[in-house]
Amino acid sequence: MDNPTHSRIRESSEPTRIHFPSPLTEEDLKTRVEKSIRSGTEFLFSAQRKEQFWCAELESNATITSEYVFMCQMLGISLKEKQEGLTRYLFKKQNHDGSWGIADQWRGDVSTTAEVYLALRILETEQSHPVLLKAEKYIRDQGGLEKMRVFTRIFFAMFGLLPWESTPVIPPEFIFFPSQLPANIYSLASWARSTMVPLFIIFHHQPVYALPNGQFKENPLLDHLWLNPKDKKRAFESSLANF
Repeated sequence: MDNPTHSRIRESSEPTRIHFPSPLTEEDLKTRVEKSIRSGTEFLFSAQRKEQFWCAELESNATITSEYVFMCQMLGISLKEKQEGLTRYLFKKQNHDGSWGIADQWRGDVSTTAEVYLALRILETEQSHPVLLKAEKYIRDQGGLEKMRVFTRIFFAMFGLLPWESTPVIPPEFIFFPSQLPANIYSLASWARSTMVPLFIIFHHQPVYALPNGQFKENPLLDHLWLNPKDKKRAFESSLANF
C-alpha cells in the first residue's frame, strides 16, 4: 500500500481552551438562550433535504476507529479494501507533537496515541514511517506505555502485548451482587452496564489474539514504546497513587 505522505498530517496541535464567561444577568441569559434556540432551529431546517429527512456524517474519534481495526484483527475480518482510507483518516487526526487526542484539536495522551499506533501497525504502516516515529517520540517522552489507561491495557493484553496480570479486572461474579449492596450492576449507568457485562466475560476468559506478526503471548511488537519492556508485569498504578 502506498502510505499517505507526511504532509497530510494536520499541523494544528493547540488544545482547545475553555473560557468561562463572567456571570450573566437573568435578562442576558434569557436573550442568549432564545438566540441559541432560534439559531439551532434555523440550522436544522436549512440542513433538511428536499425529501424531508436529515442525513449527516456520524463522527467519532481516532480511538473508535482504532478499536474497530482491533476488532477486525481479532475476528479475522480483512481490512484490505478499507486499509488506505483508515490509514489516511488516522494520519489526518495526528497532532503536530505526534500524539492523538480524543477530539479534534484536543491535546493528546499516551493511551489514545498508543491505540492509534497499534492500529496503524495492524494496517501495515512501517515502524520507520515519519508518522509513527513522531508518535513513538511522544509516547516515550510522556513516560512510555507504562502510562496507559486501563482500557488500553485491556486491548493490548488481548494481543499479548502485556500480560493479563498487569491489567486490573473485575471478577464476573460481580453481576451476582444484590441490589442492596452499594456496589452492584444496577448501580451503574445503562451505558456502563453495556460495557462492563461484556468485559466480565473477557476478564474471565482472558483471550489472546495474534497480530499480523503471527505472535500471541509475550508479543514484542511494541516493546520499543516501553521505557522498560522487561517491567510489563508490574501491577497497574492508579492515578490515585499520586495523592
